[in-house]
Amino acid sequence: RTSVSFSSSFTWHPYSFYDERLTNASDIIDLEKEWASDNPNLQGTQAASYAQSLLDNKVYTSQGITNILNYYAGNLSQSELDNNLNNLASRGYQYYRDVAKYAKRDAFYQQYYLSVGRGSEHNNFTASVTYRNNKLNDRYSNNNAWGVDLKDVLDINKWLTLEIGDYSYFKKQKTQTFDPLTESYYTYEPYDRLKNDDGSNFTYTQNSRFSNSNQAIINNNGLYNLDITPLDEISRNISQLNSFTNRIYGKLNVDIFSGLKYNVMFQYEYSYDKTSLLYDKDSYYVRLLVDEYATSNGTSTTFNVPYGDIYYRSNQTSKAYTFRQQLNFYRTFGGKHNVVALLGHEVRKNVLDYDNSTLYDYDPQMLTYALVDQSVLNTTYGLLGGYGLTSNAFAYLRYIDNRYTSVYANAAYTYDDRYMATASIRWDRSNLWGTNSKYQKNPIWSLGSAWNIDREKWFHVSWIDRLKFRISYGIAGNVAKDAAPYM
Repeated sequence: RTSVSFSSSFTWHPYSFYDERLTNASDIIDLEKEWASDNPNLQGTQAASYAQSLLDNKVYTSQGITNILNYYAGNLSQSELDNNLNNLASRGYQYYRDVAKYAKRDAFYQQYYLSVGRGSEHNNFTASVTYRNNKLNDRYSNNNAWGVDLKDVLDINKWLTLEIGDYSYFKKQKTQTFDPLTESYYTYEPYDRLKNDDGSNFTYTQNSRFSNSNQAIINNNGLYNLDITPLDEISRNISQLNSFTNRIYGKLNVDIFSGLKYNVMFQYEYSYDKTSLLYDKDSYYVRLLVDEYATSNGTSTTFNVPYGDIYYRSNQTSKAYTFRQQLNFYRTFGGKHNVVALLGHEVRKNVLDYDNSTLYDYDPQMLTYALVDQSVLNTTYGLLGGYGLTSNAFAYLRYIDNRYTSVYANAAYTYDDRYMATASIRWDRSNLWGTNSKYQKNPIWSLGSAWNIDREKWFHVSWIDRLKFRISYGIAGNVAKDAAPYM
């Protein structure tokens, strides 16, 4: 008999940001006015020089404070200040509205599932395919994935069953790395915007964010401009991920006699994740990095990080296998004596191989890149404060090989479904521990007992349907990879 089933689901998730819990533009302006009126340094004959000093050093970069300081410094009249602050105060939650309109979107999730099965008296085969296509709230973030699952269960005879299966999963994903709500390159207030009145993208200029001294460094040394336009940035530096996972397993179940079963299982799993990210040379990330690590000898400027695209890639491969065999015993004697026990052996191995690299001044067409002096970048102070670019900023390698072997046993005896005694023990050996083998012979174990009070004939409490008293003692834990060799 053959069976076929198909299903699909569609989920629409409108973008929302609960800004009602935040201070709106009018309240921010009131707070900024209050700050100015309560600041004693903005009173008296020194107010103008104090205000100009704050402006020159960009101590405060919000539009409200900047307008107030320009008034005290004599750069704005009272009427100009009032008009500017009233305009800002009238914007409500302008910045969050612009984020929702221009930087976000409604998420839409699609899923399709197809299953085909065929069964007979001694064999049951199923195959299923799953496809997902998701568009996330970030405009440039999406992913799609395929999953294929195959499974066959064969009754070889009355006491022997074989099960085999294979599962594969493919995924492609794009992730937007710039978010106007969380970036630290600039600060924003509710009255800020992402679009100008003429429809062009709003730019946070370097003049509005960097002190006069830093601007002089940028201009006098020919550094790259550090204006930042959020709506341009969201489409740059998109991370791409390709991943694949495959798991194959086989199980053999043997009914030795009534109450005693033996099963053996082997599973192998392989997966890889490949990530790539091309940092656009026009992006703020690249311009800032290049400027931060630039140096000057007084007559010329050296860009220790060359200006150009930056290409980051990483590869992670993992392989794992598990072999497990286990005896299971279950028997009830005389209607009141129940015994459950198991004895097992397990061998596992997990290998992870990871590497990444970063190439500077990368040409994606010619596949060329520029060499950089890592020692200079690690020890030299740049014109804008860059220092200590470590070796991990260029390449990183990691290899982990974990191997385990275990023997374990559990047993439980229950009398009349009321009184229970339990015991368990497990020995683990692993390559993670120290070289002294005496630490590898300490088992984890436990002894316990329990009393099902609600099963007693004298217990009659209508509002309690289960009451159990339990006590146990022993040692429990896992292999501590980053601790001493004794668990």
